[in-house]
Amino acid sequence: MGIGMAGLINTLNPEKIILGGPVSMAGEHLMPFVLESVRRHSLQEMAAQTEIQFSAFGADASVIGAAAVVVDDILTNRRKSRRR
Repeated sequence: MGIGMAGLINTLNPEKIILGGPVSMAGEHLMPFVLESVRRHSLQEMAAQTEIQFSAFGADASVIGAAAVVVDDILTNRRKSRRR
């Protein structure tokens, strides 16, 4: 996981990486190992500027995100019904 995030950091230079889903439930135990791996495999300046955290939504993060996409689409692409 840390190597993958290091690749993202080196390529995209994101401000923040948020990990969700089932992995976030073990976040407290995984974080030291993930951060060490990111440190070893990424450019130090970019890694220092990237905040890595686990989602507060826990295992439901994926479901909540999918629902948010659907709701956003409904609200932004409403079609006005026409009367004939």
